[in-house]
Amino acid sequence: MWSKRQAYYFLFVSLIFSLSFAFFPPQLRFDYDFEQFFPLDDEDLGFYQSYAQTFGEDNDYLLLAFENQGKEPWKSDFLELFQKLQTRIEVLNNVDTTISILNLQQPRISPFGIRFLPVISFENNSNQVRRLDFPLEEKFISSDGKALLLLVQNQKNISKEEGDVLYNQILDEISNSGLSLRAVAGKIQTQRDFVELMQEEFSFFLGLSLLVMLLMLVFLFRSWWGVVIPIVVLGIGVAWGFGVILWLGKPLALMSVMQPTIFLIVGLGAMVHLFSHIRQYLKKGHPIDQAIHEAFSHLLIPIGLTMLTTAFGFFSLWFTSVPALKDFGLTTGIGIFMMFLSVVFISPGLLYLIKISSSNSSSNSSRELGLNRLFLGLLHHKKKVIWTFLVLFVLSLALGSQVRVNGYLLDNLPSNHPIRADFEYFDQQFGGSNPLEIAIW
Repeated sequence: MWSKRQAYYFLFVSLIFSLSFAFFPPQLRFDYDFEQFFPLDDEDLGFYQSYAQTFGEDNDYLLLAFENQGKEPWKSDFLELFQKLQTRIEVLNNVDTTISILNLQQPRISPFGIRFLPVISFENNSNQVRRLDFPLEEKFISSDGKALLLLVQNQKNISKEEGDVLYNQILDEISNSGLSLRAVAGKIQTQRDFVELMQEEFSFFLGLSLLVMLLMLVFLFRSWWGVVIPIVVLGIGVAWGFGVILWLGKPLALMSVMQPTIFLIVGLGAMVHLFSHIRQYLKKGHPIDQAIHEAFSHLLIPIGLTMLTTAFGFFSLWFTSVPALKDFGLTTGIGIFMMFLSVVFISPGLLYLIKISSSNSSSNSSRELGLNRLFLGLLHHKKKVIWTFLVLFVLSLALGSQVRVNGYLLDNLPSNHPIRADFEYFDQQFGGSNPLEIAIW
């Protein structure tokens, strides 16, 4: 088994499988639905879903705060621009209605009946602005009196693609209005920015994982083939994993940013075991073909069991009641299985293709001598090692018990992130950004 002919056959199959992603490219999709983190049997979630089907979701809105460039907003020229912008936004597709202090009306009861007067009235080319006392006025005027609020209510349950189009249209209208946008918050804005942030973090963690893996391989093997081949194999394994996940119709969710690191760690452990055994055989004077054959023959079952049990451990998350964890466990298990196939199918063929000379048994002797001294030192201080482990274990239990569960989504963002800053602005100046709706039956 693992002869050169078999290795080339597996390498050819791997090439065909890799090319299939080019001829049948999977569709890249991102899932931003935070409701997936609630258990399916949660009563509150069931009530909310029933409510959303009847009345629409409670976050189908966009909050826009505008300032008059350091001046007070009660200037007719600013109010005129504000009113024109509100009118243009209201006629956009997928906009249900717009609300601001300019279209609020106050009922007045008189002997002749009820009439409605605008809370704010002004005339063009005049600085005279008339304001009526209104109980909800502070909800549309910032606490510092510098900004006015425009609430845009979009149509119910629009898709993310429709939301992106609408949000871009609103931004275009704002840029052409001559007004200064102070802050923005709402579903169509947050979902777009969160998906973009998720894409950036996905690329960042993938690149960081590859960099750490590269440094580890250089430190462990210090040979070009001991670095290049694992990089190629693990990179293909990650591509296979996500390709199959997308082929199955599974989108990349919020927890997917952790998957590249998981795939690479599992695959790197297998590659280190294989290459370490190959180096040992080469140092003993065995030819490269025999070293490859012996290493893969002896380690295939242990490595396979290790990676497959890890995959089944993630598959076990399928039995939870939280949809996000179910999908994360399923897709991570699939990715680990594809990484195993990448290691088994590609590594032997590349090792046979590349001309690798037998290593000198005296190479890296200083490093091996240092490792031997470290090992002997650990044996000499066994009690200290055990006590250190116990102290760290108890300390970990004590500190772990202090961990608090925080489901506040914005806490996952950096403190200086624009999304977080805008939400905090609405909390401070407009009393919050979330609605309060009460069901009565």
